[in-house]
Amino acid sequence: MQMMMFGAQPQPKGDITVLWRKLGIDFSAEEIVWQQYNPYPKLELFQRNPEFVFINRNCGAEEPFNREQPVTAALEQVLFPFPGYLTRLNNSTMKFTPLARTGRVTGTVRFHDVFRMDFLTGRKQINEQRPRRATKMEYILAALVEGTLPELKVIAGGEQGDPAAPPAGRLEEVPDKTHPVRAALVADIDMLHQAFFLLRQQKDLPGLDVRLDFDNVTMVLNLLDLMAGEDRFIDIRNRRPKHRTLTRIEKATETARQRAAEQRQKLQDAYDQIEKEEREKLDQALKKLEADMQKQNLSTDEIVRRVAIAQQQGERRMSARMEEERQKRDRELERIETELALYVRGLQNSYKMASVLIPPLFPLALAAVIFVWRRARELEGVPPRRRASRGSS
Repeated sequence: MQMMMFGAQPQPKGDITVLWRKLGIDFSAEEIVWQQYNPYPKLELFQRNPEFVFINRNCGAEEPFNREQPVTAALEQVLFPFPGYLTRLNNSTMKFTPLARTGRVTGTVRFHDVFRMDFLTGRKQINEQRPRRATKMEYILAALVEGTLPELKVIAGGEQGDPAAPPAGRLEEVPDKTHPVRAALVADIDMLHQAFFLLRQQKDLPGLDVRLDFDNVTMVLNLLDLMAGEDRFIDIRNRRPKHRTLTRIEKATETARQRAAEQRQKLQDAYDQIEKEEREKLDQALKKLEADMQKQNLSTDEIVRRVAIAQQQGERRMSARMEEERQKRDRELERIETELALYVRGLQNSYKMASVLIPPLFPLALAAVIFVWRRARELEGVPPRRRASRGSS
């Protein structure tokens, strides 16, 4: 009867915290790690969201990757989008080996603060004003847990209706029986996202002059091989081709790139300041409206209704203003990127032209010297009268 009136009851879900306790770790599902480090300042997505955590030798960690473990020994850069973190419990008997960790310019943000409801579309959006808490701690984003755990058996349970009988499906430890455990833990399921496989094939972003080189796929495959007890491909996978760049061109364009980055940052700061001011104006207007209506002795429901309407209208006006400012910012950013691309392309073309024209100059000069020298040798034994006649003829 209850099922017919209220619908099917939800299936009982497992308690994942039991597994974490067995492994001797604590994993917070409510906190997201952020790190103030972005090796790609040209990409606004990474610049505005420090929750994209980059782990490499420049992120500020003393040992970003565990070089003693083959699965992470050859890694150079891994991206963790909006990751959690792992902590070893003090009373744990399991061996806990960190594999990847952040620097100390870090903090956390609550998962529920990352998104906000858009009143216009009714959908969740990234909360640009999400509160971040600075902790300045190193966070472990991946670890290897090894040890032994007691063997478990499932209790069948007693007769139905017997209150003293143990519940069916309960787990119970088997005395004096253990089994080895090895678990690789990564505090970010997005490590398996398809985008990393596409970036591994493409790497270069057309039109942005940015090379995204991440070892996410290598790390995931190495961990899967480690869990399967297969280590033949780990050494092969760790042999990575070296990407050689034209260092002279990079040095020549470094000043222009730095100037473009500063201009982009100024535009973004100005946009953020306008958005902050508009938000403050809206909040002050709503507070003033609420205070005025309270003086009119209106009911609470009427105040809430009018404030909600005013908030929707204010959000709509602010969205229109911010969309206009966003278009201005994007046009200016596009102009900066175009000028930088033209400058870089012109410099590259000049180097290409020089590489075509300069190399033949030495052989041509040498050929001219040899020609003059041989001509002079030919004329050494010729009498002056005959030499003059040959010149006139």
